[in-house]
Amino acid sequence: MKKIRIPRAFSLLLTLGLLAAYSSQSQSTSASDEKVKQETKGAVEASKDYAAQKKAEYQKKVESQLDEFTRGIDELKMKAEKSGAKAKAELNKEIAALEQQKEVVSKKLSELKSSSAEAWEDLKARTDSAMTELKKSYDRAVSHFKERR
Repeated sequence: MKKIRIPRAFSLLLTLGLLAAYSSQSQSTSASDEKVKQETKGAVEASKDYAAQKKAEYQKKVESQLDEFTRGIDELKMKAEKSGAKAKAELNKEIAALEQQKEVVSKKLSELKSSSAEAWEDLKARTDSAMTELKKSYDRAVSHFKERR
């Protein structure tokens, strides 16, 4: 049996070829990894932008509702002034309670404004709860005023 001798030059070329192929594959993988990183970064940024947009929309909604309640409470105050002494005293108590609840909502709104876009969902739930309580109290006060007329 005769030994096949591979010339050193051929061996060196074969080795270099394999290294080049591996290097090319490695660069391709690296480029692919970089593409995934960029896409992920883009998705994260889009998510943050979406959260910030939703937060801003919610803030405007709550501010608008607070303005409506402020006008409604002011109307109740004017009507209470025109009521008899006993009814006026009772209405003023309810109005004071409404003012306190409105202040709670205002504080929640301030917290919401200073929160990050990612963390606002938790505050939204608490603000919604405070707003619901304010609405119930307002509706109750309006109902009581109608009963006392």
